[in-house]
Amino acid sequence: MNCRSLYIGSISATLYVLAVVIGGILRHGYSHSYNSISELTVAGSKPLVVLFVLFGLYNLGLILLGLGPSRMVRSKRVRTTLWLVGLIGLFGGLMLVFPQDPRHAVATTGGTLHIGLASLVSLLTIAAAILGGFSFHQVEHVNMARISWALALTIVITGGLTALGVGQGWQTVGVWERLTIGAFLGWLVWFTLKVKWIMFHEII
Repeated sequence: MNCRSLYIGSISATLYVLAVVIGGILRHGYSHSYNSISELTVAGSKPLVVLFVLFGLYNLGLILLGLGPSRMVRSKRVRTTLWLVGLIGLFGGLMLVFPQDPRHAVATTGGTLHIGLASLVSLLTIAAAILGGFSFHQVEHVNMARISWALALTIVITGGLTALGVGQGWQTVGVWERLTIGAFLGWLVWFTLKVKWIMFHEII
């Protein structure tokens, strides 16, 4: 597997966006500003095969990033960052196995596991973006490091507002969640392409 495999990051991000857009069209009454993305595959709803395929391929892509390209770089920090991305894909895939409970429904074991996995994924996205910044700082790409850290901070802030909005019943929870995930997907594309460029120039 060569450095071109890092394009998997961009492909995976595109698949995720497609899944959300298509799901919003197919799921009757769904609101991108109010509903969470997990509600596209909420427990008890009519299964939409296309969503499971797209989300599944997205998570598979992240796992492949952790298993493949990480072996081609010398930097331990870059390798560890890609491993974290792989874990995000693994736990994200499990979130499909244990779907979110419908709003105001009695909590189930599967729904509780979904919340726990979502929390773990959130922490891993922050950790990956922070460590990604240190990866660039290690090779004296200070501006790249600052961008990675800025995106990590964006994930923290918007993720915190998402959690607050869920607890307080905001009508804009979907917006804040999309800003959080958008920041991660943007980081994923940016980080993998930058690592590919640096690998091509044999810096890391």
